[in-house]
Parts: sequence; structure tokens; C-alpha cells
Amino acid sequence: IISINADEGASISNLHATYPLDKPYLISEYGPLGTWESACPKTSWGGLIEKNSVDKAEVYRTLYNDCILAHRDEGCIGSHVFLWGYQTHGEVLTWYATFDQFENAALNAVDTMSELWGKNIANRAPTIGEITIDGKGASSSVTLEAGRNGVNASVSASDPDGDVLTYDWKVVRDQRQGAGVLMQPLSGLFSGEMSGNVSFSAPSAAGNYRLIVYARDRQHAKAAMAVIPFKVI
Repeated sequence: IISINADEGASISNLHATYPLDKPYLISEYGPLGTWESACPKTSWGGLIEKNSVDKAEVYRTLYNDCILAHRDEGCIGSHVFLWGYQTHGEVLTWYATFDQFENAALNAVDTMSELWGKNIANRAPTIGEITIDGKGASSSVTLEAGRNGVNASVSASDPDGDVLTYDWKVVRDQRQGAGVLMQPLSGLFSGEMSGNVSFSAPSAAGNYRLIVYARDRQHAKAAMAVIPFKVI
């Protein structure tokens, strides 16, 4: 079986023009730009800047339309979303997730792919924007002093069906995880009510971290997710 992996920006048309694909083939993986790609945007210290779950869903839509549907009469016999579920190893454990690790809620890509596969979406996942820390986005390479209190984080989210949203914020260490190791959020950093705006304390140990927020429609097991890397000095 000929199998092809295609991440963000892939063009199967170029592949057809270069190689004589005269046998059936599979798109065996497709999804956002790989964490190993030099084109991945990074902070000044090398932290990987991640798309939110809404923008990732559009990557899946584009790849499915351009690399799979467009070539189904030219030998493409099937495809596999990378990955259907959540990661248990890799550089960033939220990077390819189509479900969230903590509550197994479906993220935006699940709706998008279900729609492309011909299913009716009775209730859609929330939408979400960019996280800011003290008003700065990921491209600003946010740096915090160790143990600093009163750090402000903010995100905008809404639900297309008008459902009630709850917010779940987490801080995790920014480090590669071995096979089968899930994210372990740091405890005791957040104060007050979880909403679209929260106050938290920077971790006491210097290093690289990621701030994650899930906007959840718990009634329908749907969620949207955004992530921002930050450095503690």
C-alpha cells in the first residue's frame, strides 16, 4: 500500500505532477504543521506557538478538500485524521488532539470532519480566540518572574448554539513527554472563579510552561481550546 503523510500546506497536486501515482494510495496522516517543521512559529526561546482548536479545524478542512476529495478519482482511496483522540507522547500534548485529555470532550475538528464525512451536526463546539497574558499574545514571547502573583490571562469564547460555557485553565510544563505519559497540570496557581478572565501565580521554578484554556459546553461534551507558551525566569 502506498501511504502519504500530509500536514498543513501539503499539495497532492504537486505530488501527482512529480510522481506517476498510478496505483491506489492512502493519505495515512493529515493534520496541522508538525512540531518538527522549521516553519512552525516559535517564541524567542524556541517555544512552539500553537493554533487554537478553531484554526486547527480549518487546517483539517483544507487538507481534506485539497488532498483527499480533490483526488478521490485519481487513486486516493482513503485517509486517516492525525490524530483522532488525544496525544500520549510528543513535544506538545495538545498539538494534534481532536479530543481533550481531561474530559474527553470533542474539539472543533470533530465537528468539521463529521460534517465533511456527511453527518448532521446537531450541536456545535464553542469557538475561541487567542489567549493573552497581561495583554500579550504568544508572538510576544511572554516572560514572567518566578512566583509572581496576580498574572492576568484572558480569552474570548462563545457558543454558536447559545449554550452555557464553563472555563477550565491549566498550566503545564513545556517538555517532551514519553509514550503513555499524560499532561500533569501544576496545582494551586489559580485564584478566584474560572471564567474568560483569570488571575494566576507564575510557577516558582524557572523554566518553560504552557497555559491552556478549555471553553466547555459540558451539556453536549464539546469544547474549544487555546494555548500560549510562557517562560519563567
